[in-house]
Amino acid sequence: MKEQNNVAQSANSSTIQSGKQLGPWLKLPPIALAYFALAVVKKFAGQLEMLIPLIFAGYSIAKNNVTAFFVLSVLLICVTMVYSVLSFIAYRYRLSDQNIEIRSGVIQKSQINLPFERIQNIKLVQPIYYRWTGYCCMEFDTAGSAKNEASIVAIKLTSAEQFKQSIMTNAPTQQSAQADAQKSKSADRLLIKRNLYDLALHGLTNNRIWIVLGAAAPFYADIGAYVASVLSRWGIDLSQINLKIQSDLSVVLMVLTLTMMILLLIALLSIISAIITHYDFTLEKVSARYVRRSGLFTKREVSMPLRRLQLTLYQQDWLDLILKRVNIVFQQNANVGENLSNTNLSRKILVPSVTYDEADLLIDDAMPNANLKHYHYKHVSRRLIVRLWLQFWLPLAIMVSVGTYLIAKSLLLSIIMLACAGGIGSLAAILSWYRWGYYEDPQYVCFRRGFLGRDFGCFLHYKVQQVRLHESWLMKRHKLCSLSFVLASQTIKIPYIPITAARKMINRSLSQVEHSGQSWM
Repeated sequence: MKEQNNVAQSANSSTIQSGKQLGPWLKLPPIALAYFALAVVKKFAGQLEMLIPLIFAGYSIAKNNVTAFFVLSVLLICVTMVYSVLSFIAYRYRLSDQNIEIRSGVIQKSQINLPFERIQNIKLVQPIYYRWTGYCCMEFDTAGSAKNEASIVAIKLTSAEQFKQSIMTNAPTQQSAQADAQKSKSADRLLIKRNLYDLALHGLTNNRIWIVLGAAAPFYADIGAYVASVLSRWGIDLSQINLKIQSDLSVVLMVLTLTMMILLLIALLSIISAIITHYDFTLEKVSARYVRRSGLFTKREVSMPLRRLQLTLYQQDWLDLILKRVNIVFQQNANVGENLSNTNLSRKILVPSVTYDEADLLIDDAMPNANLKHYHYKHVSRRLIVRLWLQFWLPLAIMVSVGTYLIAKSLLLSIIMLACAGGIGSLAAILSWYRWGYYEDPQYVCFRRGFLGRDFGCFLHYKVQQVRLHESWLMKRHKLCSLSFVLASQTIKIPYIPITAARKMINRSLSQVEHSGQSWM
């Protein structure tokens, strides 16, 4: 008993009581004030478009009355501090071996009672201001929520690890949780690690510039002025450019120079963003679970049980093909209301810029005997080319032609642009059709898609939750259909395949769902 008490005291917040006798409400450490202050700042940033009038008013005040602006700034800081302190005081939580309860809120009070069996994923997030104290933020996801169900905003990292292991192993006591943690630790296996060179390649091949652009939004005007001054020192005066008096050659050279400068800047910022996001990336297999750790300023840990793995993706952009690199994505259950096409890192594990051999090993570990790129994929019907061209590329070519005529007032030039855009669209439709393919066997359904790059995907038959078969009037005439598999992570649509092949895949998937006895969770 004395030993158990010592463990509970050293664990700070991991006083796990019996399921029916909850412990006392626990307070947060003072370092949590930094979390709440930053949360207030993030709320303001999230409502930036609504605050634009206030920002302009503040700028006018600062320009005309520095004292008033100073007083307003101090008042804003005081309001932020007071709200942060009140949020800190209002936050309480308590734990048992069956659930977690959290009380929070200043203006709008809330209380969450989250049973452990509902928890799908646990993330340990360690912002830079937590590292020197050894604290982290513990976030809980469930399968029925569109965002994090609950979070303990400040808890000792050692306590969070122990608590996480207790939840994932359904251990009723701390002693059994520690025993399971020790057992799992012995089974740990490092699957892959990424160095700075790999992350630099990932930054080049995957445009992550939006992270930096979003952060730099308030400074666009200053950046533009600085760029103009630099170009002026280089002999490029943007204010004096007049296309009517400049020779065609000088204009072309200037445009090429500016384009190259912009592309180099984008490449540099993309590399920096990839390093910030994936720095010190490791993927471990702990018992029957994948654990991903990464992050430069904010360290994040995402854990994914293999039983919840829904879909494995093998992704290559056109530059990945040239550099012979692959991005592997393991997708788990998505939450209700969540955009399935987003890049939410808590719902998936992305392994950036791996070699072909490393990709094969990772896929074989997650889905044994699934050689995604070595299957003999069946092509979809060529009629997909016509559909793509009529639905997208032809309207785009007409828009380009009309726009050219309105600008240049030249019928001949608009016809030339229509022919060029239509030809490019036809080539793009053919290439998209060529990339599309599908394959299925008694265990897996696999697909291939892409345009300039290519994606391979694979999932197990029994993971299917719904199947949808669509036939238009023209498709029926040619005995074709489009087949959609609805998974917990994403909907996979295979267009323009023979109706006999679609029914065969539907029957096999539904039969395994009914008779396999295995859960999609």
